Amino acid sequence: MVKIVLNYVKNRLVVDKSLKTIIKGISGQSAEQETTFDVELKSSEIRKIGFKRKKLASLKHNAAMSSSGAPVVFWTSKYGSNAKPDIYQSLKAAILEGAFVRDPFQIGIQRRHFRYPVYQQKQNFNIMLVLDISNSVKWILKFMEKIIAMLTAEANAAKDKLGLIIFNDDRAQIMHYPTSNVRHIVGTINTLSPKGKTPLAQGVKLALQTLEHSRFQVTGMSNAIVLLSDCFPEPITGEYPDQMDEPACQELLHVADRVADAKIKLLILNPSIRTMPHYEKLIGYRLGTLAAERAKGSFLNLVADVQQAPMSAQRDYVLSDQMLNKFLEGINEFRMDCR
Repeated sequence: MVKIVLNYVKNRLVVDKSLKTIIKGISGQSAEQETTFDVELKSSEIRKIGFKRKKLASLKHNAAMSSSGAPVVFWTSKYGSNAKPDIYQSLKAAILEGAFVRDPFQIGIQRRHFRYPVYQQKQNFNIMLVLDISNSVKWILKFMEKIIAMLTAEANAAKDKLGLIIFNDDRAQIMHYPTSNVRHIVGTINTLSPKGKTPLAQGVKLALQTLEHSRFQVTGMSNAIVLLSDCFPEPITGEYPDQMDEPACQELLHVADRVADAKIKLLILNPSIRTMPHYEKLIGYRLGTLAAERAKGSFLNLVADVQQAPMSAQRDYVLSDQMLNKFLEGINEFRMDCR
């Protein structure tokens, strides 16, 4: 028993120490030694995501339809022309955010809580997934696996075509052009091991060049780029007082401008953990936010809660219901807004 307790304390100390390690501005180098990704594409998850995209948000709205008879797919905070906010969904959004008091019970609804209906549209996408597998994501590999699983399940349920670009030998490389065989993409991802540097601009540029090709300019199909990364570009010279002035950062912003000009939507998924203070001040958050803005796209900072099993150094990354709703709403808005 004493030996077990000592090992437990030792593991806790190792993990706590690792969280203080600074890697490219990020606190959180994991003590776990992961070799490859382990993404699962479960049929149950595909059915659940596909159903969630099509079902009505509440039994109270089972008759909610557009003038053309299309059902509500989801509720968005973005105002659309002639759209009216739904009272029930707006109240629900306010409650989920915690904008209420219990005694006496009151809900403080602000404009940001308003939810408008988005109706089902039949549209498919060519999506290039730019996946960051550089050394800097080792610490959060388990969290990235969950995000990839949700992304691939969504693409499979929606019958989109998915392509894959990774960072290999410090350069961007196309692993797959957009294909409807999403399971093949997952299989390739599960052979990958985080290593090397992060040429962010090169990855997004290669995705842009791919989707600009005539074979992907198909009527009825929209093109999109999804970047899953901590958004810490390399190389960083250290010669600039503001890291945003680094050539690697400026190069990504220039590519983002080209993405906007090409009318290809960019979605940046930026994973982090709740125990990381002032993450929004770090270069990854700042650069990702500005790049999405310049590309006229979207930026989602996905914050996980870290759970550690007793008597173990293994950690799990869990999305709260609120964060999961944010992810699903962001993905749906991104799909509907693609040009």
